[in-house]
Amino acid sequence: MTRLRRVLVTGIGLNTPLADTREESWRRLKNGDRAIGWLNSTDDRFLPRTAGAPAKPQHDLAAVLIDRERRDLIPLLAEPANALALGAALEAVDHS
Repeated sequence: MTRLRRVLVTGIGLNTPLADTREESWRRLKNGDRAIGWLNSTDDRFLPRTAGAPAKPQHDLAAVLIDRERRDLIPLLAEPANALALGAALEAVDHS
């Protein structure tokens, strides 16, 4: 029988519309920067002028995974939500 281990992450990882790291997001927030803007979409479910603030995954996340010998996680990056979560999780682990 496998025993489950509990894990407590004590670090913070952020991927926000302002930036893809905790430090840069905080710096831009303190400077009063804004991330809201007009979204360009070809999807007709949205109004032509829809406002929003999309977050962007870290551009070098695949390289980070390769450096950490976690190539098995690279397929997860195909889905943007996974890439955002994975980038924030890696930063939280580093910060802890």
